[in-house]
Amino acid sequence: MKSFSCVVLVCVSLALAACAAPGGARYAGGDFGSEGAWLHSVRNVVYDPALGLTLDVYAPRRATNAPLVVFFGGERWARGDKADYGFVGEALASQGFVAVVANYRFYPPATYKQFLGDCARAVVWAQRNAAKYGASANKTFVMGYSAGAYNAAMLALDPEFMKAAGGNRNSLAGMIGISGPYNFLPITAPDLRTIFWPPSDFNKTQPAYWVRSDNPPMLLLASRANQVANAADTQALFAAVKAAGGTVEEVMYDNLSHRDTLTVLATGAQTRADEMKNIVSFVNRTLAKAGSRSTDGSSGIRTQPSPMLPAMTTTPEQLPAPVALPPDAAPEGGSGFQMAP
Repeated sequence: MKSFSCVVLVCVSLALAACAAPGGARYAGGDFGSEGAWLHSVRNVVYDPALGLTLDVYAPRRATNAPLVVFFGGERWARGDKADYGFVGEALASQGFVAVVANYRFYPPATYKQFLGDCARAVVWAQRNAAKYGASANKTFVMGYSAGAYNAAMLALDPEFMKAAGGNRNSLAGMIGISGPYNFLPITAPDLRTIFWPPSDFNKTQPAYWVRSDNPPMLLLASRANQVANAADTQALFAAVKAAGGTVEEVMYDNLSHRDTLTVLATGAQTRADEMKNIVSFVNRTLAKAGSRSTDGSSGIRTQPSPMLPAMTTTPEQLPAPVALPPDAAPEGGSGFQMAP
């Protein structure tokens, strides 16, 4: 997974040059109180003073009780910066969401429990400060791309990370994952073996291990053409959540590369694929159904809104414990995420 900062910068530049913001105004950027007509942002907010970890906030002006989306990027948990994903924050804010784009520690030296702990603390910070930016902590979604999608999935599925950060996984309204590595056993790449060490716990590093019927609703977006995070990873997690009786939706595209699945979120690129449309629909439907789910005890209906995959439903199955994976289980064909960095 090579750095794509240049690709992102070109994409964002073209997007902002070609497209006006809502109401015909163009985004001018800057801090809160700046001259941006429809969106304002604040950068480099410290959410973990001890480690110096920071995040950026993007919010529509006059936002009130808006959904809160906390986004994580990252390339193979080894590099990347929130500045690379500013266009994601802007695109989400243009849809009426308050977006938080957070940095977290990378390998080396951080390993998975450390960077997942960082991400959990970023979510808790965002929830505690949501009202300041016009968002509702009760409408929190975690979202990620590539390695960041894994992070978001683990926060939604394994309750210990949010708990250790002083929060609660049940406070998450949902999870949105784009091209995530969710099922990459057996772990053979040397760097990944170190990141997810020890081998006795490799099963527990996989999102599918933690699937339960009461997990937050999940939207998983992927492409069959992706050679980095294979579609099989997404399909494996979708199948596990569905089998457990959880609420999950899968959207599968045919012709998007790994990078494309992210850059199509840029304002000027959204005509290439309907990812943002599916994200907005998922958030709105999830929030609308939240009340009924809490009162009737149902885990809901699993749907696949892509026109390439038929809608489907299953009878909810209550599982007393997380799903244990067979030793070194892997999706058919293996995971492309095992490629050398």
